[in-house]
Amino acid sequence: MSGELREQIYKTLNLKNTDELLEIWETNDREEWSDTAFEVIEEILQGRGVEIPEQQVDNSEGFTKQELKIIDDDNPPEFYDSFEVLQLIKWLKWASIASIVIALAFGLFAWIVTRSIFLQIYGAESWSMFNVFSSTCFPLIIMTIGFYVVFLYLPLKALARILEILMEMEFNSRKAKL
Repeated sequence: MSGELREQIYKTLNLKNTDELLEIWETNDREEWSDTAFEVIEEILQGRGVEIPEQQVDNSEGFTKQELKIIDDDNPPEFYDSFEVLQLIKWLKWASIASIVIALAFGLFAWIVTRSIFLQIYGAESWSMFNVFSSTCFPLIIMTIGFYVVFLYLPLKALARILEILMEMEFNSRKAKL
């Protein structure tokens, strides 16, 4: 970037009062302001003897403060990428919810298939007989959905939580003072 443009940015921003510059700095809107503008704002604030506060972090991924602290750590882990692990945890949580939806869809599908098979075998005139049959078959379908929950949902949720715990343990162990 040319020195003239930087000088023009400096002159323009230097006209703003300190509160306006602090607001721009803290908001950290990188779409509205260029990196050069933030460098100039920092320079102006330092020249005015103002303590420079922390900037807001773009959190478009929806991470918690603790997770952002882990991602932005100065001493990152060597064997994995924190961001990727946190993304995996999010996907595991979504997959666990999706497993419930899949289980319900499978249960509904099983119910429809069972009903159509029964009606093909015994005919439509045996509807009352189907009601007796369904009262015994319906609990089996509910048990199938329950097995999906036990064998899909709970392990996925547990794996996500275990990853969170392990990552937090590793993060805290790097901060230990010896």
